[in-house]
Amino acid sequence: MNLNAVTLQNQYFTSELDKPYLNKNRKKENYGISSNKLKYDEFVHSSKDNSQEKVSFKEGLKLVGKGFINKLKNMATSIVQHPVKTIAAVGATALLISAAPLIGVASATAGAFLALGFAAYAVGKTAVDVVETVKDSKEGRYDEVRQDLEQIGGDGVDLALSLPFAPKAIKQVSRFARYGTGTVGLNTELLSNLKNCRSYSDVSLEFAKANTSINYEMIGNEMGLTVKPKLVFKNMFAKPQENIIAGAYEPTTGELQINQNILTGKGKLYAKLGGVNDIEVILRHELEHFRQFSDIARTENIGINGLSDALTEYYNTMKHKLPIDDLERQGLSKNTIENMTKGDKSVFNREFYQKLVDEQGVIKSGTQEADLSAKYVQGLLEKINPSPESIAEFREATKGINPIFATPAEKIKLMNAQLKLYKSNILEKEAFAAQDTYSASITKGRPTIINDTVMINAITE
Repeated sequence: MNLNAVTLQNQYFTSELDKPYLNKNRKKENYGISSNKLKYDEFVHSSKDNSQEKVSFKEGLKLVGKGFINKLKNMATSIVQHPVKTIAAVGATALLISAAPLIGVASATAGAFLALGFAAYAVGKTAVDVVETVKDSKEGRYDEVRQDLEQIGGDGVDLALSLPFAPKAIKQVSRFARYGTGTVGLNTELLSNLKNCRSYSDVSLEFAKANTSINYEMIGNEMGLTVKPKLVFKNMFAKPQENIIAGAYEPTTGELQINQNILTGKGKLYAKLGGVNDIEVILRHELEHFRQFSDIARTENIGINGLSDALTEYYNTMKHKLPIDDLERQGLSKNTIENMTKGDKSVFNREFYQKLVDEQGVIKSGTQEADLSAKYVQGLLEKINPSPESIAEFREATKGINPIFATPAEKIKLMNAQLKLYKSNILEKEAFAAQDTYSASITKGRPTIINDTVMINAITE
């Protein structure tokens, strides 16, 4: 039997056999349908009325909170569902920030500009939503007000992720505007160096050097230095679980030397594990040493000759305490040490210090500055021969520790005691104080693409 026949048969039995029953119940059935329709109309009307009720303060808070939580969930879901896209977005942004030295801008400054951009974006979105909420409320569209409040809650996530870093970002941008190179343009020197690169690691190193050079100029300007030592990148020792030399100011040649092996790759990782988290902090530390030695050269009754003699004594003492190979591993020049200890002072950069004296003037004897310069000379010698008091403290702190068989806890204790002994002279005390102040006020809390998760949200939305 086909479908049409079955359908017709069913229609026949329904119309003929059940007709009395249907007629009997038609009124009741019709009333039931009307009743259901009435109940549906009442439900729609009731829901409509409820949605048009004014939003209470308590309900408003719940809606904002709901929007905030939903936005976090959506962000997490987006990252989980599109990990490659998220990683690509973060990587592309990091690459863009790292490329900032091409236009003479430090990567930290570029990151600060980016952070401010996302903060402005988040504030702008929230402002627009608040205006819409007020408008809908005045016109009685309370259902739309509820939607607006949830949207404001979602925007709150962007605000929470971007605004805390805005003050640091503003500070970084202001520093660049005040102490930067003064011009933003194509970095021709970097471009020229990139032409000679043969691998990605070479390219990465050149960008890191350029970024360090930009920061170096800015830090020196911030210190008010009219004359700066020459910045030199050297191939220094950098291996795990060893004392890594990050940088040094060489007072003989007047050079500020940075270990290029800790700027990129594994060397950078080793340096971080060793506590060197930011090369800018090292620059500030070594520039403080430069200031100390320039004050010695400028001080009456000490002067350039007194500085040269002090350095000769310093290297002579150092050479007798450590083999020349060990000194070279620490970044010291064998040629400089041998010439200075032999009395051949041709390596001493007299012209550089004379330029300092000519531009910054002489520090008169009998002044507080002159007394401090004399202490710097004494501190130079104490770097090699610590004071008896400092040695006594070191021995007390490391009593009973065998360096060869020391436990991990004892190794940490020994390392801390060695660092304290190293910092015991006035030169290192001032340099470490300067770097700590710089780190606390400049580098800590600086916005990064990792902190600015709003960037990920903006891209993955």
